[in-house]
Amino acid sequence: MKVVILADDFPPLVNGGAAVVAGTMSKQLKTLGCEISVITTCREIEQEGVKNVDGIEIYSIYTNYHERWRAWLSLYNPQTILKVKKLLKDLKPDIVHAHNLHYYLSYYCLKLSQKSGAKVFLSAHDVMLFDYGKLNTKIKISVNDLSCQINYQVSWWQQLKVNRWRFNPFRNLFIKYCLRSVEKIFAVSEMLKEALQINGISRPIEVVRNSIDLKDWLSKRDLEKKFIQEYNLENKKIILFVGHPSITKGIKQLLLAFKEIYSQQSEIILLIVGAYNSIEKLINDLQLNFIKDQIIVVDWVSPSSLSVVYHVSQVVVMPSICFDTFGLVTGEAMAGGRPVVVSCLAGISDLVKKTGSGLVVNPFNLKQLSQAIEHFLIDKNEADRVGGLGQMAVQEYLSLNKTTALILAEYKRVLNS
Repeated sequence: MKVVILADDFPPLVNGGAAVVAGTMSKQLKTLGCEISVITTCREIEQEGVKNVDGIEIYSIYTNYHERWRAWLSLYNPQTILKVKKLLKDLKPDIVHAHNLHYYLSYYCLKLSQKSGAKVFLSAHDVMLFDYGKLNTKIKISVNDLSCQINYQVSWWQQLKVNRWRFNPFRNLFIKYCLRSVEKIFAVSEMLKEALQINGISRPIEVVRNSIDLKDWLSKRDLEKKFIQEYNLENKKIILFVGHPSITKGIKQLLLAFKEIYSQQSEIILLIVGAYNSIEKLINDLQLNFIKDQIIVVDWVSPSSLSVVYHVSQVVVMPSICFDTFGLVTGEAMAGGRPVVVSCLAGISDLVKKTGSGLVVNPFNLKQLSQAIEHFLIDKNEADRVGGLGQMAVQEYLSLNKTTALILAEYKRVLNS
């Protein structure tokens, strides 16, 4: 079976988010006997071309444009369309599986894929099929609403007010037109599936959560010991945040919660794996300089070393205040055996609640967030117990073998129908 993966970003050029998911799935499909090719994009002209990585042919197309044109060029990008059309003609795939293509490759690639004779699938990793961003300006939850009831409905008027001159009145209509070429959409969470359906995405949708390979998150004792010594973390209780420390990711809520916890437990450290510059100003604005020495920011760690920061932590926090359609960081933490405190706005929160592998909180409720984090700092045995449940949950629900088998079964179903 010949399968072409479409993705705006793909490893090794990009090693985060949907790119990692697409890369992991591609490798697993190859081990199951599929002939895999990838069509992706790059931002540097010298990166354009084809290379073979682990037996997978990766075709990189150069494209770049200012974000102000995204609502138009994400639909039909003349920089990529003709090259994608030629590659599909040459590769003659049985299946085309698209991941994120809402920036550079563009949605019209779905129509091109169908015209090539292939059966087309789309993995939805976000809400871009009906919206322009993260829904953080549309979702309103009361501080005291512990049930976190979410209204996903978004109107064109809301989108116009937020995006103003960048609003494209034809955008969503054109996307739905392109989606007619898709056999099935794979949503990464039940919450995302609901959001898509509420906002008029009528194609068949099945939930296939992002897959995680447990062996990638095994403990590396020597590297962990070295990391602890390097950052002087001996005998410290570490709260971990991984990702870009932005307002929508809940970093403000986490800093305020950390302040409350620090007043009770002075031996704690907040470890942030993300960009330092964006966090320093926020610390100053919140007048938290008195705890600045308790906050350690690591700008970047290699993907192969990321498991180290999970294993040295006592609890991992994902306090997003936007609709986070899955929450890969939470899944990785669970695979590493760490308990998680996760926002109810994260798609993975239902799995965390179902399996008891952490605590789900309203990120706007500072008291609830602080108490949830403190719960795992006070009792290490409880943290280890819940972390163990997380590893079991990954094995049962996020296993790379199981999720890829579901996708492969769908490929075979449509080819045999």
